[in-house]
Amino acid sequence: MGGVPAFDRKKSLVKENVLLIGDAGRLVDSLSGAGISNALLSGKIAGEVTSQFIKEGGSSFSTLKRYEDRLLKEKGSELRFYSYSRAIFLKLTDEDMDAAVCFLKDYFDDRIVTGIEPIALIKTILKSNRRLLRLLKHLVW
Repeated sequence: MGGVPAFDRKKSLVKENVLLIGDAGRLVDSLSGAGISNALLSGKIAGEVTSQFIKEGGSSFSTLKRYEDRLLKEKGSELRFYSYSRAIFLKLTDEDMDAAVCFLKDYFDDRIVTGIEPIALIKTILKSNRRLLRLLKHLVW
């Protein structure tokens, strides 16, 4: 049990000759705390970039910056999505949670869910429960 580091795009993953990977780099799903696959991916990319850095003589720190660039190109939008989701979740009231649970219960109608199409879900929310739409305002604030 412990705190979950929240992703923060404003904080760099590279400082001089140090690369932050996994939890140390806040590369986790900021909502659930999941992050094993991100830790493995960030370690792999860090290893490749570090190897290149050493081959080049270890003098160009711009080579190390490629780690952050590559990782965020591959995972940045996902990490930002979870960060935004966490921000919304933390602002929910009990009434908001009740409305969301009731909506999802009706929407999925006790079916087994193997995937969610976000755009279709948002359209359905707009058509059926405008009260839930106000939760989206937290994305732009």
